[in-house]
Amino acid sequence: MIRVRLVIIDINDNAPMFSQQRVSIALSELTPPKDLFPLMPATDVDSPANGVAGYLLTVLESTDSDPLFEVRVTDVNGTASTTGELRIELKRSLDHETAGRHHLKVLAYDVGTGLLGVELPIPGHGAALGSVSTM
Repeated sequence: MIRVRLVIIDINDNAPMFSQQRVSIALSELTPPKDLFPLMPATDVDSPANGVAGYLLTVLESTDSDPLFEVRVTDVNGTASTTGELRIELKRSLDHETAGRHHLKVLAYDVGTGLLGVELPIPGHGAALGSVSTM
């Protein structure tokens, strides 16, 4: 009798996914810079080798040429990480008269062969009010 041990190697066949369909974030002009607003991170059912590698933030529409927001992923110590807490950081003070609307998109991407990703649009509504929804 011969014993055979099969090892199944995971392939990158699943894109990262955001679990939430909608999150609302309301910001005042008095919100201080460096404030962080948490988002649920994306997950990927593929093995860690093909799992979520990072996030990108894209400004789709803004009347302000200098980006106000940044996407950050940090571990419990506040150190940059690919598997920690996902947050949007306010980079500087808000001014509704300068820019009352910002449209952002967060992209989660993985590291496997055949890069896969998912987008999380963040449409702006009025004076510093945004809602987050998955595609």
